[in-house]
Amino acid sequence: MKYVSINDICKRLQKILANKDDESPETLGGYIVGCTIIPDDIEAYYVDYPVLDEIADLGSDLEIGNYGNKQDGYSYLSQINNKVKELQKSIHD
Repeated sequence: MKYVSINDICKRLQKILANKDDESPETLGGYIVGCTIIPDDIEAYYVDYPVLDEIADLGSDLEIGNYGNKQDGYSYLSQINNKVKELQKSIHD
């Protein structure tokens, strides 16, 4: 498997969150989960970047519809967006 850097993961998350195809929160949650479990050594990423694990958990809640109404789903997406910004900041610190 090709090595995926934490920067690549951030870029993928940003692309998902841009939601150019106007996907549902559940669909975006599935993409987010997939993005956060790509690398074989994802556990090492979770240790180095604990916010990535939080992003995965929020994405999982979205994927299974565990968030209430559609507006709450967008609130989860906003939280994920903030977590992605936090992740990016931790990479550059």
